[in-house]
Amino acid sequence: MWTRSVSRTGTFNTKGAPMTTLTILFALWGLIAVVFVALLIYHGHLTQHETDQLFLNETTPSSVHQENDDIVRRVKTIQPILKVVGTLTVLMTIAIAGFWIWQAAHQV
Repeated sequence: MWTRSVSRTGTFNTKGAPMTTLTILFALWGLIAVVFVALLIYHGHLTQHETDQLFLNETTPSSVHQENDDIVRRVKTIQPILKVVGTLTVLMTIAIAGFWIWQAAHQV
């Protein structure tokens, strides 16, 4: 069981597993990675229903054209968000690796 107590200097004494900087970085990375994977799944679901070529004639209902336009609009909306979250995931991975190496170098 983990307990916390405050010392005379006002700092927390943690008995058990301390919350280190690396632990916080891993938690943030995990959150960003989950969002990234969810966006990838949503993007894949949208593009599965997108049609590259839409052949229209008099018998084709206009709802088909509107549905395809809506899918294209959604894909175009999500692409910049996907790029930003993907970049954040890569940067967090590099930051965690760098911090881990820095921590290991200073412990020796």
